[in-house]
Formats: sequence, structure tokens, C-alpha cells
Amino acid sequence: MADEHLLEGPVADRWRSLSEEVQRARQAGLAAGPNDGLLAQARQEDSGLAGPFVLWAGDSLVAEARFDEAILLYAQVGEHEPVAGVAELDVRSQALKSAAEAHVALDDVDGALEDYARLAESKLPGASQARALLELGRVAAGARRDDDAKKAFQRVAKLKDKSLADLAQRALTRLDVGGAVARPSAEALAAELAGALRRRDGRALRRLASPSHFCVALGTHFHFANPTEIIDRLEPDLFGSTVRCDHRRLSGCGPRQWFDSDGWVGESFAGTVRFTVERTRDGWEWTGISPLAPPDVWVKDIVPDKIATNQPLSISIKAPWPAGIRMRAGGLWAYIGEQVSIVHTASIPLIGPPMATVMTLGYAARDCGFGPGGLYYNMQTTHVDTVEQDAFAIDFLRYLQFVPYANVGGGTPILCVAPGLVTRVDAGVVSGDSSSANRVHVRHVTMGAIVLNGRLVTVTINTPYVSHSLHLAGPNTIPVSVGMFVRQGARLGLLDDTGNSAYNHLHFAIHDDRVNNGGSVRPTPMDGQTLEDWEDSKCILSSNMAFP
Repeated sequence: MADEHLLEGPVADRWRSLSEEVQRARQAGLAAGPNDGLLAQARQEDSGLAGPFVLWAGDSLVAEARFDEAILLYAQVGEHEPVAGVAELDVRSQALKSAAEAHVALDDVDGALEDYARLAESKLPGASQARALLELGRVAAGARRDDDAKKAFQRVAKLKDKSLADLAQRALTRLDVGGAVARPSAEALAAELAGALRRRDGRALRRLASPSHFCVALGTHFHFANPTEIIDRLEPDLFGSTVRCDHRRLSGCGPRQWFDSDGWVGESFAGTVRFTVERTRDGWEWTGISPLAPPDVWVKDIVPDKIATNQPLSISIKAPWPAGIRMRAGGLWAYIGEQVSIVHTASIPLIGPPMATVMTLGYAARDCGFGPGGLYYNMQTTHVDTVEQDAFAIDFLRYLQFVPYANVGGGTPILCVAPGLVTRVDAGVVSGDSSSANRVHVRHVTMGAIVLNGRLVTVTINTPYVSHSLHLAGPNTIPVSVGMFVRQGARLGLLDDTGNSAYNHLHFAIHDDRVNNGGSVRPTPMDGQTLEDWEDSKCILSSNMAFP
């Protein structure tokens, strides 16, 4: 896609103008405002952009929960020709996916399954058969149509996509177990977990752990782990600690909640440990544990087998959040070291605890505050080449200065770092849902000029770079759609924790077509500030002016 022209001339001008009009309307809560103009433009046979315009109109209706009307428009997208000259702009697969999500919102299981089945067999360039079948299986399982769900999951498990095949196999295991470890409410499960901790009852913890979806979070992302192995590491630390917890103080939202326990003193678990519970169709399961102050024994778990390298960016980018706000880039290595210092200092008789408090407040006085760190370059399990080739992704976190551990990132606007074309939007996931992450991909462009019919015309020229912004809030709060042109500073969504996120953060990466079929590259310089291999935990100040 590098060096290929997008559209130029009056059609392109109208395309950009409508893109920005729709974005402004959605941000202002007037989602369907521009629809008449969109549909009128779509009826012009020579516009070349009928498919995207109808898709945008459907997405605007979804933003207003007018799902029935949106489905009718999504069905029309496939009647229009693909956009000429923009090969990766596949609005047809996006329309099928959005229609399926709208059917789910209406509790129309048959409609959703039909759309996901069509998407899986479509062979459209933007369609993932494995992802469509996985979603089909999830919808069927939620409706207790287990035969349909198992058939879909079994097909995914045989496909080449290893990460989705693993998710499908775990979904099959959960169906087979049939809610054996589930409890009727988050409160009931939290009370049982807290009771087991107070009694130092490792056997009870083993009985409560999800056999299929148990995860550990080191930094900002959960990864699947064997619950027996993790509880084997936890149990001796539990016996050596005086653990304090109040299970009634559940935090989080929607289908994922947690409570914190303090007083851990051990080789693997020290300081604060978070216990996460999630809602499934059969009730609530204990699915996650997060050592918020991980001792250095965990270091080997985040070092990848292979260290990736690549070339720098050749375009200028801004930070993906509003001007005047600071966020920390990664920071897990630094946070582990600082927490070890705090714990060791606190262990000194008499003078240790007040000294540790002073240390913690000193760390929090820094520009980006102090709290659990995020992943940086080349860190297991998600910032490596084997997972979406994301070795150079960065987790950005926002902490309140002077208040230790106060994560205030939730709801921060996420902005476009450079002009471009939106090529992927996942917006249907409810905040707190771990099934998948809401995301936006943008193919970045530069401006140029060509001579067309004897006159100089401004054109947009593709670069090889595509930015990925993940863990955005939902459902349906993303103000852009596939095919929209976005300026630098355009809002892409709000920071949240959808997907395998342990707490509110932005997973940001830039991918380069020239690197291993689209591998990630260091997103540096950003706002004139470097983000090199050794700058994990750097505090980045944004100058990105929000548009519109």
C-alpha cells in the first residue's frame, strides 16, 4: 500500500467533509444527524463511495440504539461496488460483522448466527474466518445452543490461527465443565475467595479457580496460566502472610470485577494481590490473579525468547491523547524495582514503615505519578512477535500525580496520531468484557500533489504505517467507522479495559507493511520525544490538539 494514491478531486473532498461531519455529530451525541446527506451521496452512482457512506449511516443509527434500522442499511452495503484504488477498504465484511452485533443487541440469536456464518464463508479480504466462527460459537453458547457452539469452536480449533484456536479450545472446555466452578453472583464468589484466603485454604482456592480461563496479569495484560501451578506458588506465600481483604469492596464494571488483598509477604506474591472474577452464562468464575507489586521472581515470565529489531518511523506522529496530559510509556521493569525497594524498606523494624511511605509519596510526586506498570517493547506475553507481531507495542497508563496507585486513565480521549484512513473498527464489546478488545486501526497518509487533466490536484498518498489503538470503551462509543478519513487529533474512542486488559490502559502500536508482512515498529519519535529500547517508563507529554 505504500506510495499508492487514495482518491483525489471533488469526490475525495466530499468524502473527507462527510467523514468529519459524521465524527463531529457522533461526538456531540447527534449520531444520525448527517444520515440524509450520507444516503443522498450514496445514491449518486458516480460517487464511488456508496458502500462506505451506507456503512457510516448504519453505524450512526447503532450509536443511537436504533438497531433494526441499522441492520436494514448494513444489508445494502453489499449491493455496492468496493471503493476503487483502496484495496484494504473492505466495508462489506465490516457491515456483516456490525449487523451480527446489532442482532445480538436485539437478542436475535438466529440473525446473529446467520450473519456470522455468512462472514465466515465470505472470503472477503477483511474477513477472518476464525474470528467469525469464534463469535458465532460465543453467541450460540450464550443462548445455550451448545451443539451449534461446539461445531463452531471445533472448526476454529482446527484452523491455523493459534491464538484463536486456543480460545476456541478453552471455550469447549468451559462448555464441558458446565459451570461447575461458577457462583450465582460476584459478591458470593468474592466472599468464598476471601474466606479461603483468611483460612489459608489452598484446597478451596483450587476448587474455585476456572479450569479453562484462569489468567495471571503481570503488568497490564492477562495471559492464560495453569491454575494448579499458580496456586502451588501462591499457597506457601499465603501461609507466611497475614492477608487482609474486604470482599465487599468490589471494583470494576459489567462482566469483570475484582477486589484487592493486602499483607502478602512471599517469594511470588508480595504487597497487594488482586483477585478478578468474571460473569459467564452459568454464573461468576474466578478467572484472574494479579500481583500488583510483583517480586523479581516473575521477571523470567516477561522476557521473550526472541528480541525483535527494526527500523525507525519515517513520519511524524503525536501522542495518542489530548494536549497537556502526560502518560507513562510502559514501566513494569521500573515499577518492579521500586516496589521491591518499598517492601524491603517497610521490613526494617520501627523506622521501616514510615520510610516506605515517604518513598512511595516521592515516587508519586513525579510527573506521571506512581502505580502498577505497563508492558513495553519485547515483553511477554502480548508485546512479542508471536501475537499480532506486536513486539514494539507500548501500554500507556495515566496516574494521578501525588496520589500513589491512583489510575485515572479511564475515559481519557484517544486521538489519532497522524492523518489517515480508518481500516478496522471493533466497537461492540461492553466495557469490562474480556472476550475481545474494542480497537481502531488507521492507515496513515501524507499529502502530495499530482497533475490531473492539466491542473494541479492535492492527493493523499499511503504510507506503509498502520496504527493500532486497543482496549477502548464500549459498546458503540467509537465515533469513527471503516472508510473514514481522520485528521491528526480526531477522537478514536475512550481509554478503557476491554479485552485481556488487567486495568485501564491504551495498547498502542504502529505496524509497517515492509516488516515481516506488517510487523510493529517503534512509535518514535512521539511529539518530539524518543521512545527507545532503554526508555521503559518514560513520561510522555502530549501536544496533540483534539479535532474537531
